[in-house]
Amino acid sequence: MKCIVLAGGSGDRLWPLSRKNYPKQFMEIKKGRSMFQEAILRNMPFCDEFVVITNKKYENIARGQLQSFQSINYTILLEDKPLNTAPSIITVALYAQPEEELLIVSCDHIIEGEYNPTLTKLIKIVKDNKIGAVGVKPSDNEIGYHFFDVAGKRTRFSPRKTKNCYFDCGIYAAKASVILQTSDQEYIERCRNIGLKDGVFEEFDEGLVLGLDKLLNPDYIELVEAHFNWTRITDISSYYQYIGRSSEVENDINAIEFDNRNVEIINTSKEQLIVANGLRDILIANTRDAIYITQIDKEGNIKDIVKKNYQYKSKYFDERLLSYEKWGSVEILNRNEKCEVSRIVVYPNRGYSGIVEDGCVVNYYVTEGSAKIYNDTHGGRSVSRNGSVLFRSGNEYEISNETKNDLVMIQTKNLEFAEIEKKKIKPVGHESLVKLKPVLKDFLWGGTKIRDILKKPVGNMSTVAESWELSAHPAGQSTITTGKYKGLPFSDYLKMIGKEQLGWKTQSYERFPLMVKFIDAKQSLSIQVHPNDEYAFSVEGDYGKNEMWYIMEADKDACIYVGFNKDVTVEEVRERVKKGTIMEVLNKVPVKKGEAYFLRSGTVHAIGGGCFVCEVQQSSNVTYRLYDYGRKDKNGKTRELHIDRALDVLDLRKSTNNLSTEYPERKFDGYSSKLIGECKYFSVNKYEVNGTLKLASNDTTFQVIIIIDGKCKIGNGSLTYPSKMGDTWFSGSWDTVEISGKCTALVVNI
Repeated sequence: MKCIVLAGGSGDRLWPLSRKNYPKQFMEIKKGRSMFQEAILRNMPFCDEFVVITNKKYENIARGQLQSFQSINYTILLEDKPLNTAPSIITVALYAQPEEELLIVSCDHIIEGEYNPTLTKLIKIVKDNKIGAVGVKPSDNEIGYHFFDVAGKRTRFSPRKTKNCYFDCGIYAAKASVILQTSDQEYIERCRNIGLKDGVFEEFDEGLVLGLDKLLNPDYIELVEAHFNWTRITDISSYYQYIGRSSEVENDINAIEFDNRNVEIINTSKEQLIVANGLRDILIANTRDAIYITQIDKEGNIKDIVKKNYQYKSKYFDERLLSYEKWGSVEILNRNEKCEVSRIVVYPNRGYSGIVEDGCVVNYYVTEGSAKIYNDTHGGRSVSRNGSVLFRSGNEYEISNETKNDLVMIQTKNLEFAEIEKKKIKPVGHESLVKLKPVLKDFLWGGTKIRDILKKPVGNMSTVAESWELSAHPAGQSTITTGKYKGLPFSDYLKMIGKEQLGWKTQSYERFPLMVKFIDAKQSLSIQVHPNDEYAFSVEGDYGKNEMWYIMEADKDACIYVGFNKDVTVEEVRERVKKGTIMEVLNKVPVKKGEAYFLRSGTVHAIGGGCFVCEVQQSSNVTYRLYDYGRKDKNGKTRELHIDRALDVLDLRKSTNNLSTEYPERKFDGYSSKLIGECKYFSVNKYEVNGTLKLASNDTTFQVIIIIDGKCKIGNGSLTYPSKMGDTWFSGSWDTVEISGKCTALVVNI
């Protein structure tokens, strides 16, 4: 499914929280992320491609905020001037394949609660060649809301609240062909003439500017009633009401109120206290560079205020202290007449050049990553974390990030020394670094390497096939073995520390998203396939599965089977399974210790006999067995096959054979690192430690650390533990983890 993300609104009504050049869809609404990022995040399980439609002047912001998501496939289409929604939707539909399913979402709302069941219902409507739309029961009649009027199965757009109405949530889905066949044909023909050059809409007729409610034929619309909490952010008051009831937004607004009535205060400046005394019907919105005070019923006058005063105060209406460039972002942290301090982020494989102004001194202090410095003095000098470089008046220079990770620097102007480091406050009472005890699984193909190599206590089990190291899945949960949470099932521990401590990229998942296993295949596993999220949600009520295999050990001539060695058909696969010749069309790949392989859902695969594997996967236990060599279990029964469902999800194309993940190794003082696999769900880095490695805290994600060789000490500043090969650790998003010793570790993030 392709997701069309509508992110072009100007958001003037939220000034001073948003600006003309930094509108509401991109401003931080929840801790650490925007409504735009939320829209991407919640739809990742359903969509393999995103088409972001926004204004040309927001391109760098959109690209910058998309940096938070590894390995997602996206295209950005830009508008020189506002097109509304219809022309861009029709244009995407015209470029799409007729049967391609399109999910259309806007970025001016917040959704909390169970989203996936609603999307699953929406997708079923799409497959019936109808247009699906999502609505929620109205609770009020806020300005800017739109409605569906529903009578039986008849759904109509309505500009006002009616007896049988639902809020229009701005979420639609349909096949491209259905949108084109059911919309006004004359309008579609006119849209064919819209120019699209280098991703920018141009040469379009002004008469084409139209909203979706004027485009989509209501006779083909079927409504899905959602049961999640839905809030549209239309103005400061709606934002104020949202943060007042949200558990995910930090509600300490640094304000004191006394004897007030109907007063709304939003203060984003943590350094400045607001005291409101004896006020009535007032709204106060404060940022680091502007404060807006108005009677609540006059809030909408801001558009006229901006228009009248724009000529003299444009910087306050246009710009925020955070700006995005093609190469990264710049956030001004503090400035006065003598000094300016900024946080600079340079994206992977990007760089920028500069020249120091007369009478100025500029210092760059690297807080994350590694910088390459080029100028007359430093010809390609590397500056790594905690290093700095100084440029004086008139110096020309270039700073380049030649790595796979963001380069983060603190820049100071006019001061020779600057050391600004943002420190996180840890939640009181929680232990964020914990070791996990696995759940052991025995299947007929298992061996003894989990006991013999990893030294896992296996009790009276003679063979162990899988060790579920990190799992909150109902089919088997790992257990905490350290600290005050010792003995708790992993899912109970996660509830105790709170979802906020898992990082903001986890917030849209209804369940913990990852699982880590050790797999000992003494014999070959069955030939199998895993579904994607869309199929798994609708059929199994579970997540689909993408996975990565890291080869811990491999016997001589060990192999894996991944994909087909030629294009096949459903009929051929079914016949070969019946005759036992399916192995003839599988792609056989020899493997050796230290290699990593990534397997997307829909790929036929099996781990061959003699392989010992560390597997990182989505948290799912959905496997469709296609062929099992005619084996029988200990009770003399053949294992169940799932041929029909496997054929529903199989990728029947010839394998590209581009399986092993090859990324450059980066060397640092005390360790080296290498990205060995990533997808939109998770990334895995391999670290060779011979000294000390610090894994910095990250408010986007938790960390899973798997020690796959050697011995070390692992700690977070307050707690330190010995660790060895086979140990698996979990750390929340707020902690920096230090590993010291000589070991090899896999570190997993989402």
